[in-house]
Amino acid sequence: MEGFIYIIVFVCAILNIVLFFKVWRMTNDIHALREKYAPENKEKEKFDGVPATWEEVDENDPRYRTT
Repeated sequence: MEGFIYIIVFVCAILNIVLFFKVWRMTNDIHALREKYAPENKEKEKFDGVPATWEEVDENDPRYRTT
């Protein structure tokens, strides 16, 4: 009976190691897909349509109206 438990534990350990490497490979695949279909924006500090400071806000623009 004790030998059977050792075999089960050994098989579970091997399967956990295999699962770890499969997940690792999957994350590399996702990174490659993201680079291919959604390349990273070169200017990270600039966002489209969002002012960085209050000085850049147009006072006549109703989107940035403060009350």
